[in-house]
Amino acid sequence: MIKNINVYKIILIILILFCLTLVIAVIILEKGNNELMLSANNTIESNALTMMLETDIDSNEYKAATSNDWPESGYIFNASMSGCERGGTLSWNNETNKVVMESLDSDKCYVYFDRYNSAVINNVTTSNITNSSITLTVDVTEGENSITTYYFSSDNGNSYVSSSTNTYTFNNLSTGTEYNFRVYAVDVNGIRSNTYSLSESTTSAVYFADYIKNTLYTGDGNNGLYLHDGVGSYTNADQEAGDNSYRYAGANPNNYVCFGSNEATCPNDNLYRIIGVFGEQVKLIKYDYATTEQLGTNGEYFETSAEAGYSTSYYKGMVNTSLIGTYRWNSISITWSSSALNTGNLNTNYINYLNNINSKWSDMIETTTWKVGGMAWSTNTVKQYYTTELGSSSSSTTYSVTF
Repeated sequence: MIKNINVYKIILIILILFCLTLVIAVIILEKGNNELMLSANNTIESNALTMMLETDIDSNEYKAATSNDWPESGYIFNASMSGCERGGTLSWNNETNKVVMESLDSDKCYVYFDRYNSAVINNVTTSNITNSSITLTVDVTEGENSITTYYFSSDNGNSYVSSSTNTYTFNNLSTGTEYNFRVYAVDVNGIRSNTYSLSESTTSAVYFADYIKNTLYTGDGNNGLYLHDGVGSYTNADQEAGDNSYRYAGANPNNYVCFGSNEATCPNDNLYRIIGVFGEQVKLIKYDYATTEQLGTNGEYFETSAEAGYSTSYYKGMVNTSLIGTYRWNSISITWSSSALNTGNLNTNYINYLNNINSKWSDMIETTTWKVGGMAWSTNTVKQYYTTELGSSSSSTTYSVTF
């Protein structure tokens, strides 16, 4: 006699069997799309894979590879011949440079590569090295197809940027830092060249003031520089400022500097002279007249020098005299803070002029506290001028402004 089976037990058994079946199906499906990954040393991890390499271009003869390394260049994936014994399919991923296997079960696969005349990167050179940028230039030999894209990496291949040309400049790099660059090229068929590796470092930052103090200054009088330390650099101690500044002096010291231009030869209009180093700041004075293009014809502009009737027969400068304007100190009062020459022509027009070239030039100009005050210029000594400049004169006042 057949015993009655509890209907709840039957349902429970069915559910358990269903869950086991579902788990098995999930495990199989998870094997369905496997990328044949590479280990850290770029070798094939799968033991169920045989890699076949064509012996020569168009030979149609293949031999099993003796190395577990994927062929990085000189070969192209043969999709029609590659396959798996249990129906799995293989495809090539150009982005990851790896084979992708699609299979519902473990499988034994054969991957065929044909010989291919791919591009070869012979060398990568660096140039224009600064404390924040490095330019890479690729020397490459094209294969049977032209190159469409170059890929550049500054982080050892973790990420790449693309370029249609063989030159690329990495900007915004860290100062005094070594970078591990990787470069490869891709042709019209999406076939990669070899990957070229090199290392290069950005330069360490050298501030202009430090360069003058630590490199150009080698003793009082050398290179036209004097340290005003109060000891008495000059024969006449009355010419000592005593503020520990480094100042150029002499008939014609070599204190020229180009400001506002990136050209190899400095345009005359961007030529300045260094007055000296004050703390960590370098004070410049324009070598020649500032032009109306730089200062504008508003604010305290009055007229051109020609209209003013000034003779230019003595003029030895290089600026077109038609661009030399005359400007009032202050048409309202004698106070510099209210002068439109200060607020408009200098701190607006000239700053905008620099910004139109490149904002990096205007960013170099620091807001500075100036000491100003009236003096009888015809009777005062050099020391008295220094005293007023340093703010220790009874007539000195302070004013913080860019210029």
